[in-house]
Amino acid sequence: MPYKYVYYLPKITKTMPISIPTSIAGISVPGTINGPLQLLYGNKYDFTGLKYPRNLGTDATRSHVITFTSMKPSGKYKSELATNITKIGTGVYQGGIKNALTGNFSQEVRDNAKALINDITAADVERIPHQSIALYIPDTVNVTYGASYDDISLTESLGKAYFLAQAGTSMIDLFKEGGDKTFEQLANKAGSDPFLRKAVADAVGSKLGMNNLGDLALRGIGQAMNPQLQVLFRGVGFRTFQFDFVFTPYSKEETESVREIIKAFKYASAPKINSTAYFSQGLFMEVPYPFNIQFLYKGKENPYVHKIGQSVLENVSVDYGPNGWATFNDGSPVQIKMTLQFKETVIVDKNRIDSGY
Repeated sequence: MPYKYVYYLPKITKTMPISIPTSIAGISVPGTINGPLQLLYGNKYDFTGLKYPRNLGTDATRSHVITFTSMKPSGKYKSELATNITKIGTGVYQGGIKNALTGNFSQEVRDNAKALINDITAADVERIPHQSIALYIPDTVNVTYGASYDDISLTESLGKAYFLAQAGTSMIDLFKEGGDKTFEQLANKAGSDPFLRKAVADAVGSKLGMNNLGDLALRGIGQAMNPQLQVLFRGVGFRTFQFDFVFTPYSKEETESVREIIKAFKYASAPKINSTAYFSQGLFMEVPYPFNIQFLYKGKENPYVHKIGQSVLENVSVDYGPNGWATFNDGSPVQIKMTLQFKETVIVDKNRIDSGY
């Protein structure tokens, strides 16, 4: 009879194997990577992999998987920034001051300038996989496609010049009618014309420091400004994603696996501060690792679920007592809840949506 590792809780006794075989009744347990998830491990980058629960990817009820792969700098850089700057400077010098002033550069200089712009705007550092984490699909998987629109007032955009021009037109029309109108009739018409009334009231109000006098003048004749609202498209923001996972370790080995999973997310989301000869805290930080996120079904990307572009991990929240504080006899929590909040680093446009995003 195998040795049993017993965890003690108040009024609860849970028997758990401390040493278990590679499979039980055909179900794999922690420490073995087989089935569809084999594709995630042992690749040319030699990065490590973690998974939860133990039968993920091997049991028929655990065929749906979400993977998080942190991407670390490789130490290589995609651009030749310094080289292109040197080439541009040499080309301008060789072309002479005259060409530099007139912008009559050679095609070689133009090509180098274009390459320089691409280098500056593109991600310069090359990244390779660092660590892969395979987890079960959480209960809630949703995505929001949002666009930003602003309400623009055409009235405000036209400004004072428009209203003064309209007031001038009203004044000219009023003088044209002066031949067959009495002064009282002309005065009444001028007072009831909203453009004239607002123009005069605004002019007086600016002298008196009364900003709303023009609006009050319109109110006196039962008029109000029409803001002429228009909707103006401003763009789309970065999508955000939240994933909630609840870990209930089955064994001592799985408890350690969960701990490593949580540590992996915390580690990737943190920057690294390197000390220098003069500053113990360093003046620069290495930015946290971004993540590649995939939804898999039977080891392959699931085409029926939206793709997620490379994302940064904005927040890691860990609750060691989601249903009240309780631990096994070694102090490890009975249950842990982890919440991850990601922000995508790419803009999803029509082209990306056609690609499955």
